[in-house]
Amino acid sequence: MTPHQRAGDEGVSRNPRVNICTSANTGQAPWLIRAATAALWLLCTGLLLLPKPWILFWHHNIPEEYGFGQGIEHIYMFGTLGCFVELSRRKWHPFTWLSVLIAYGLATEILQHFIPPRTCDIADFSQDCAGAYLGIMLGLIVKKVYGFYFARWNSRKRH
Repeated sequence: MTPHQRAGDEGVSRNPRVNICTSANTGQAPWLIRAATAALWLLCTGLLLLPKPWILFWHHNIPEEYGFGQGIEHIYMFGTLGCFVELSRRKWHPFTWLSVLIAYGLATEILQHFIPPRTCDIADFSQDCAGAYLGIMLGLIVKKVYGFYFARWNSRKRH
């Protein structure tokens, strides 16, 4: 027994770089990342399906020349969502979540057709797909660089 172990801790690894938000017994993703992912899903749904989404943040209409309507927002939104989804997932293949995000983007674009000031646009859908792909790839890079934070719940088996 080493000086840093207590009685009964034989064979228990004490890694000082363990994420404090990770549940040691269940091996689940950090609750903070999962909660942020859920909140981000709700925010994205609101921004994509509200007739005037800027009312969530501003009280007036934003002109098109200031960036809204240029499409880069879809890449940022789905990129951020893809990154958080990748960080919060557990033992799922990245293409599974990419398929889910592509289906989500397609569903929101189809639903926008039925919301009067919104329009269904194939360019927005392609930017959704590109953002989801880039976000998941960014999440994989973050997991590769900071893998010790995510190894605890990815190595656990589901019961």
